[in-house]
Amino acid sequence: MEAWHSQIQLSALICIERAYREARTVPLHVPAPSPSAVKVPLLHLEFDVDREEFEDEELIELTLHVSSQDVSKPYLVEDAVSSIREIVEPVVEKWRLLPGSGSELFWSTFVAREVIGTAVSAVELGELPDSIAESNFRLAVRAHYARKHEIVGASVDGDAVRGLCGVWFVPTTNPDGLDVCPVCADAYGDLEVGGNS
Repeated sequence: MEAWHSQIQLSALICIERAYREARTVPLHVPAPSPSAVKVPLLHLEFDVDREEFEDEELIELTLHVSSQDVSKPYLVEDAVSSIREIVEPVVEKWRLLPGSGSELFWSTFVAREVIGTAVSAVELGELPDSIAESNFRLAVRAHYARKHEIVGASVDGDAVRGLCGVWFVPTTNPDGLDVCPVCADAYGDLEVGGNS
């Protein structure tokens, strides 16, 4: 799984660099992690980078179009998208989410100039830059809070539930000992103060 996440991140950085440099939509097909060849991709992604000059500063916006192909594995789709979002803009509130038709989603955020520099480095190196490869961030190991009545059913049925931070996840592992999503922790604290937990 770690190699799968690293490959997704590297591929995403390469796509972002190409979309930025060539000013065009760049597609990426992501297979599910498997020791053998996968015939049908887990999801299709499209990267669009819009650039605008504003008061002598370049504003860069990334739109990530996500189209799930294997709806039986929503937790893997969320893992893949989260791994990309973490290296582009780790603050959840800075992402906007728009639903598309069917299983399509559109994520967008403004991108710091440093992210483009990291993407250029990834293209030049052919591997993840040290700043990402050596980070302590581990994917799919963050615990989220969700409403009790929703999480019980999701745990039994394997359905996705929306965390207090807005991220959808499938509760498949024991959260004990995992880092807690800071946005969820803040929201949970607000619920406790208000008495609505």
